[in-house]
Amino acid sequence: MDFQRLEARKIIAGFPLLALVLAAIPPARADDPNSPTAQREAQKMRAILEENFQAVNDENLPKLLATTSRFTVTPQQMNQFAAEAKQMFEDTDVYMRLVDFKLTKFQPPRAYAMVTQLTLPAEEQGTDAEHGGRKLGRTEFLNKSALLPEYELCTYKQRFNFEGGKWKVHRVVSEPVKATWPKP
Repeated sequence: MDFQRLEARKIIAGFPLLALVLAAIPPARADDPNSPTAQREAQKMRAILEENFQAVNDENLPKLLATTSRFTVTPQQMNQFAAEAKQMFEDTDVYMRLVDFKLTKFQPPRAYAMVTQLTLPAEEQGTDAEHGGRKLGRTEFLNKSALLPEYELCTYKQRFNFEGGKWKVHRVVSEPVKATWPKP
């Protein structure tokens, strides 16, 4: 038997031992949303959601689409989404802001978070202190666009997809509900 074949046999013979060692090591808790890895990735998800909201505030359609997962809808539906966003930009002057973000499920390439969002007419954007004491109700532009939430301050479950080395906003996976201002 030549030397190369002997070395190959040693390597192949080592695979069962390697598999046994790897099976004995407990898996990383990547699905724990409170793990350091998940929390580091949650910061990235929060940042992309803030970019998404800023794109809406700036009425920047290319930036909005760049923060949205390509797996959210079919190409035809994405074109429809783009047309509706463009129409929303023409019909409303909106201010959106992320108020609260809590990662609830972390299973790359997907993750879920509970998001609290503030949506107001652009001229009413102000400080947290101003909004904290204000009674927030239904958005005035509720019927102007299906892309806008029913309530000025609402909470919903948001899905994220990891694609192309970045987290992207996928879709809202729960009905937005009226929220109260989070306690500091």
